[in-house]
Amino acid sequence: MLLIFKSFWRAIKPEIPLLIILCFALSIRLFNYLGVVRGDDFDYSLSAYQVSQGLLDSSSGGPSGSNRPGVYLPVAMIYKIFGVSEFSATLFPLLASLITIIFIYLTLRQIADKPTALVGAFLWSIFPLDVFLATNLDPEGPLAMATAGAVYFFLQATHRANNRKLINSAVSIIFVYWALQIKLSATPLLIALAVLVLFRSREKIQSILKPIPRRFVLAGILIALSGFALLAVPINMAARPLPILINNIELTAYDILPAWLTGRSNTVYRDIVGKGNWASNRREAIVSIPVSGKILSETSQRFVSFDPFILLALVGAAHAIVNKDKRAYVPLIWLGTLLFYLEWGSFPTRFAFPQLLIYSPLLYWVAEDNFLYLAVPLVLVVSLYLTKVLRGNSLRSIYIGIVCALGTVLLLANWPTSLPIGNLPAAGLLLTVIYAAVSARLVRVRRDHAMLAMILPVMAIATLMPSAHYSSVSFYKEKALRENLRLAIGYMEDDPEELIYAPSVQPRLDFYSGYKYSTGTEGGETLFTTERELVEQNGGYEIMRGRCDQPAGNFNEWPTVTFGEPSSDECISIIHHLSARQASEQLERIRSEFKPNNEYQLVEFLQASAQAEDTEAFFATLSLYVDLFPDTAPIQKASLLATEAVKSAPSEMTETIDLLKLEASDWLISPLLGLSFSNTENGNDRTMVIALQEVSPEAQTASIQINLEPKSIYLLELEAQGSLPIDLVRFPDLRIPDSYGDHWEHNFGLTSYSIIFVTPPSLDSSELTTLELFRVYDHGSIEFRSINLTRVPAGGW
Repeated sequence: MLLIFKSFWRAIKPEIPLLIILCFALSIRLFNYLGVVRGDDFDYSLSAYQVSQGLLDSSSGGPSGSNRPGVYLPVAMIYKIFGVSEFSATLFPLLASLITIIFIYLTLRQIADKPTALVGAFLWSIFPLDVFLATNLDPEGPLAMATAGAVYFFLQATHRANNRKLINSAVSIIFVYWALQIKLSATPLLIALAVLVLFRSREKIQSILKPIPRRFVLAGILIALSGFALLAVPINMAARPLPILINNIELTAYDILPAWLTGRSNTVYRDIVGKGNWASNRREAIVSIPVSGKILSETSQRFVSFDPFILLALVGAAHAIVNKDKRAYVPLIWLGTLLFYLEWGSFPTRFAFPQLLIYSPLLYWVAEDNFLYLAVPLVLVVSLYLTKVLRGNSLRSIYIGIVCALGTVLLLANWPTSLPIGNLPAAGLLLTVIYAAVSARLVRVRRDHAMLAMILPVMAIATLMPSAHYSSVSFYKEKALRENLRLAIGYMEDDPEELIYAPSVQPRLDFYSGYKYSTGTEGGETLFTTERELVEQNGGYEIMRGRCDQPAGNFNEWPTVTFGEPSSDECISIIHHLSARQASEQLERIRSEFKPNNEYQLVEFLQASAQAEDTEAFFATLSLYVDLFPDTAPIQKASLLATEAVKSAPSEMTETIDLLKLEASDWLISPLLGLSFSNTENGNDRTMVIALQEVSPEAQTASIQINLEPKSIYLLELEAQGSLPIDLVRFPDLRIPDSYGDHWEHNFGLTSYSIIFVTPPSLDSSELTTLELFRVYDHGSIEFRSINLTRVPAGGW
């Protein structure tokens, strides 16, 4: 046993640094677990589920992800083994990410040495896009793995003996085919491999061409190119007018490289292709540099996480070419061919003559994740450059980088997600250069050693910089969305019998339920519906995302429950629509079990009485809610629902006070405010003007003390115009929330406001209550044309 252990230890000991890097890569990816939250990943997951259940029918079209079997077939196999879950859905891209590290390591060991291979493995372990894409069911990570595998086995086939050559060539072809089945945009890989074949066979080609005079070789090349041009130009001229043909060539100049270097994705859109005036109209907007200060701080303006890698790749490429470093030729050819073709190449609609010769530029880069498979040779170039300069300090630098990266992850995990952290990579690079310059003079350390030893940790810090949608900023938002989805589906599990209308979150909920709600599948206990009317008439659930803070339009839209911050785009809200019979039955059931000190039951009773349109029960319960739970009372939405109901109350049940008829002495005005009364042009109506002459650091308020009756509905109707922003209605003495959004516009015209509040049962009507009409900070004036306060007893209907 000991002998077996020693043999195993001797075999594994040389690869311990690689295992450490793999463990680090796994931990940082699991810490930043992205999950299934975005959009396309639900299609891939559904296709995988249908395959695992034998339900996928390609003839009917299927989900949009069903045209990429290289993504969903491995996931289907995992579903068969482990079942449907978020982790099993993302296990394939996670494994692909780790396998890419191994392929980078093996490739660099073949073309360089072990230290270079370890640096390359570490750089991929912290590459920003891959960190987040590794746990997202997206084709880009597997595509990077497949292309890296194809090139590695191609290089193996050109180095190994004949008995291995055939096997490695076959495996390389398998990876190429897999890459094409993952995503068709892998097609330029074929061109890159063809160029590599020519490069690796250059000695044989030279020996064949050596007997032929050079002038004949050049003449043959010119004849071939001229023949191609003579054939292709007329075909293109016949297929497209000359302005559009020239425009297609112009369009390519504003696509891949400008997007990479200036940070603008989606620079070219499908609807402008074939229109000959695009370049002249858009050239200035595309090539102009973003506004100073935003280029490094806004994720929509720049892919700041790429900056250290791109910077070093450019330096490394120049270093390799100037110093004729042949080790870097393979990744430079790989990267250069892909970049050139993706920028200038053609993607014909059909692989048939003459369509094959019609120039159709590749223009449609949707998001930053499309850059990932180009990043594999980029990282190889950077690795070769770093180890060339580090000269033996590679392993130490890697361990320093791992420590810094883990520390950065923990630091950013506790930062607010809205913090502008985009400047950190640039600041880190600047500090690195300063440190290198100082240390070279004070510590007698070679400047390039010091600088490069620090660049690896800086690149580790760059791991979590913003690069929407894959960044520490968006990561925490999507993490919140994932949690809200889980809570929503957990809530739905309690009542799986009714229809569900969920247009914005339907595939998400179906995935998180394990496909029990029948999105594109057979069976299922609860069915989704695309007809909202069915849910409203017969009862059911309406589930929405990002609309939690919007006021409900009628009683039947009273929210049952919300998950997440109401004003956030990640918030999920659920409305349980009840039929008339259901609403009446539920109201009676809850009434019999009602306990007023239970907040959950108060909300349930509010919802039941609202949907049953029992206004008496609704307002009485709302009044009680305000009394017991004023900090969480849903007064805003309830009040907006009830505005018309209060206005239509019988006149004998209402009592209206015209507050403009009160004298100036009745108003409590802050010192900086000026108050005056005047009559309107017809002389019959009174107006009140309040002005603030200067900006105030403290709130300036206009209030009045009045008697408010307990358990009553008050409708405060205002008509005002002004030239300053106002914050409407507060109760300094009571914890009654106001129900109307504040007016933060300058110079607003005559505007009407209907503000409702409900008083609690415990209110003492014998004491005066302060009603703060508004508060201001800025200078200006406001004129009130009417201020009417109408009272309706909450339990009087």
